[in-house]
Amino acid sequence: MRPLLKVIALVLLMLVLIPHGPANAAEDERPVVRVGTEGTYPPFSFHDSDTNDLTGYDVEVIQAIADEAGWKLEFVETTFDAIFAALDAERIDVIANQVTDNPERQARYGLSETYTYSQGVIVVKAGTTGITTLSDLKGKTTAQSLTTNYAETARAAGAKVEGVEGFAQAAALVVQGRVDALLNDNLAALDYLNTTGSDEIEIVGTAGDEVNQQKLAFRKDDAALLQQANEAMIALKADGTLAEISEKYFKIDVSVENSGQADLSGGRAVRTDAEIVKDAAWPMFKKLVIATIPITIISFAIGLVLAVAAALANISGSRIFAGIARIYISIIRGTPLLVQLFIVFYGLPEIGVDLPPWPAAVLALSLNVGGYAAEIVRSAIPLGAEGPVRGRGDDRHGLLAVASAHHLSAGGTHRRPAAVEHADLAAEGHVAALGRAGDRAVPRSTDRRIGGSGVLPAVPPGRPLLLGRLRDTRSRAGQDRDPTEQVRGQMTDSSAPLVDVRGLAKAFDDNHVLRGVDFAVEAGTTTAALGPSGSGKTTVLRSLNVLETPDAGSIRIGDVEVDFSALPARPRAIRERTSRLRAQSGMVFQSHHLFPHKTVLENVIEGPVQVQGRPRDEAVSDARDLLAQVGLSEKANQHPFQLSGGQQQRVGIARALALRPKVVLFDEPTSALDPELVGEVLAVIEDLTMQGWTTIIVTHEIRFAEQVADQVLFLDRGVVLERGTSAQVIGDPTHDRTRQFLRRILDPG
Repeated sequence: MRPLLKVIALVLLMLVLIPHGPANAAEDERPVVRVGTEGTYPPFSFHDSDTNDLTGYDVEVIQAIADEAGWKLEFVETTFDAIFAALDAERIDVIANQVTDNPERQARYGLSETYTYSQGVIVVKAGTTGITTLSDLKGKTTAQSLTTNYAETARAAGAKVEGVEGFAQAAALVVQGRVDALLNDNLAALDYLNTTGSDEIEIVGTAGDEVNQQKLAFRKDDAALLQQANEAMIALKADGTLAEISEKYFKIDVSVENSGQADLSGGRAVRTDAEIVKDAAWPMFKKLVIATIPITIISFAIGLVLAVAAALANISGSRIFAGIARIYISIIRGTPLLVQLFIVFYGLPEIGVDLPPWPAAVLALSLNVGGYAAEIVRSAIPLGAEGPVRGRGDDRHGLLAVASAHHLSAGGTHRRPAAVEHADLAAEGHVAALGRAGDRAVPRSTDRRIGGSGVLPAVPPGRPLLLGRLRDTRSRAGQDRDPTEQVRGQMTDSSAPLVDVRGLAKAFDDNHVLRGVDFAVEAGTTTAALGPSGSGKTTVLRSLNVLETPDAGSIRIGDVEVDFSALPARPRAIRERTSRLRAQSGMVFQSHHLFPHKTVLENVIEGPVQVQGRPRDEAVSDARDLLAQVGLSEKANQHPFQLSGGQQQRVGIARALALRPKVVLFDEPTSALDPELVGEVLAVIEDLTMQGWTTIIVTHEIRFAEQVADQVLFLDRGVVLERGTSAQVIGDPTHDRTRQFLRRILDPG
């Protein structure tokens, strides 16, 4: 071991003591010049298929200039689309990538002396006659890349243009005789002929008189570097270095104008198609392994951390954190990734934040991953102490946990209400804690509707309601009057129906869904619409809310009436009338339709604030009262995915009520719920009917409709076959079709 240590120490000592020659010192002192080039653009800038070294005409020219000017080069490979932005952001100092001189670039950049002259040429199949000038192309077909100016030149000459991807494909079409000629830059043609050794095509003429000049591009404020490059280029032209490099690649000196005809005999070593592909494929594969894959993995990992942080902030209940998270998510999801990359790579340097390429790429991609994954992560976060998402017991009114189990539901004609003990107390002359939201009180009664219905939740005396103020909702012993009628009497001043529908008709193509529907709804009453699927019940509701536009008939809600048989011709006038009608009603849908990215409270205030323009504070106050009324006060800051189906539907009810509608429309509100969740939603609807809200309910819960409805409509095939009280239509129907329907629902055996 000791001899080995002595050898290592001796080697280290020799390395320290060996003097560095002056040549090394001089090289270290040379200024570093960063050169932007594509690296995938043969013959100008590409990787050698054998050594993988960066080479090409432009690469050798800039290397010769660097040797003459005393620079140390550092090549930065980038796409041509981003190369000028990289120069502007000072990520590179010069572009060596066949930059064509034009007035726009002259005004913005410092351009060097010309080191390449090029001109458009006409290429045809060897031995072809009759095509030597642009005028000969009239009526012929040429193969062109559609993104180049040569495609327009060919069309201007009267030729039909066949689109291709590049010169090689165009040349193949010419050789096959599928097109007559191609127009392209003489450099591309010379490189193709020189590298393939092909004698199947030939250059026969020029495509116009314009001569293009290719130059190095510097920043305008880098005049000293530009001057050094120009002086070096003049020297290289004088000693023949540029001509030597040019002839190596093109068999002609393209560094001077009108240099004569190229001698293409023999050419360079012929490259196969596989070698040509390899020249471009290997550098890209190398970048994939050493850059793209590692950046992707790192960015994904950091992005997931950002996503978790944003998701937690979004559901934290803190307005500040939630606001920041939502702004971040909205920006990321609202802008393309390309824009985000451009801002990080080229926008940040403008404000002094100049990141190296790797950190810049990781930053941009991590932010993008975090913004898109945040909503996915948020939906997967468990509820913790709140319990499972579905099937959670719900002590909605602070009474017994079994409230919904004992509440009247379909098929349960003899079930007692959940708060029956409160009703018993009221019958004895006690007030059942009306100061607390959700407590109920109702006198004992032998009346079927009172004995089997949900009882009236507390409403603070004097609080504004739909059509007026409820002055006194307390139940006293000895009252014989139905408390529902008390509320309705105090809220309703007009004897005219609140809702009046006449001759309503609607067809979808040849399917006539409504065929002249007529009915009226008194203020403060509940109307239940029954009937088989496809009878038109939902279409009636959607027509009342103008989610569907009837073909004929009229609808009046309050003092707003629209005759759909005589709508104005102007679309704007139609929208104004239907919008006024829509504002009179609130809709509760079958499938909740809550905004998943908003909290419960935000869902409820969305309509009042965004549509009605009410002050946010007022909307929030009303929303909290409504959530208390439907038993969801503690859920205000949670998101829909954290609620059971029944709770989501109750949020939908609160959202509809927040708009202060004159009539509330329920479209089969329990059809999408699990059976054990139906009771809690029906309880809330029953509460509303007891408070005196005007409601129209489409439902298949026959016993529930029988319990709460003042009026029942039976629809079949688009018409109202039977209407009347629940006792009449459900208890003693007169129409055979009604009896048949009820028998199938109530007695399926």
